[in-house]
Amino acid sequence: MQSDLIVLVSSAQTAARDADRRLLDEVRNLFQRNPDREFPPLVAALTHIDQLRPFREWNPPYDLAQSQGTKAQQIREAVEATATDLAVAIDRVIPVCLLEGKLYNVDEGLIPAIVASLGDAQRLKYLRCLREFKEEEYWRRLREQAANTGRILLKTGWRLLENAVQPTRHD
Repeated sequence: MQSDLIVLVSSAQTAARDADRRLLDEVRNLFQRNPDREFPPLVAALTHIDQLRPFREWNPPYDLAQSQGTKAQQIREAVEATATDLAVAIDRVIPVCLLEGKLYNVDEGLIPAIVASLGDAQRLKYLRCLREFKEEEYWRRLREQAANTGRILLKTGWRLLENAVQPTRHD
């Protein structure tokens, strides 16, 4: 519930994304059960795209809009399938390769997608922090009021006790 941005990492090698979908659905349900919190922006990093067919082909960059070539087509299909399986917008699924020496589409795709989400993430963070501050302020004031009430009751009780103990004069 403290998240302001979610980056979900999913492998392009695994067609069964049930676990990813269940996790994401649970997070969505958690936010739905807490209507004072908005679901944060989501970016899905689709990893292991280098291991899609044809396995030996790795010649980035790939133009997924044109999908020319078998590897580009496979990456595009994996992105589309992931977007469908996870119920996220296709432009929120960013294909990447994180393998050392084959690093691809992190600076060009993933980071810009995260940066594009920062405005919404900052807004959610501001609202969350404002609510937390108000809660803290509420409890601080309640503690002060309780302490003041305790002091007043103590003074009143002390006065009543002093009056009860003082000898009365009969002239």
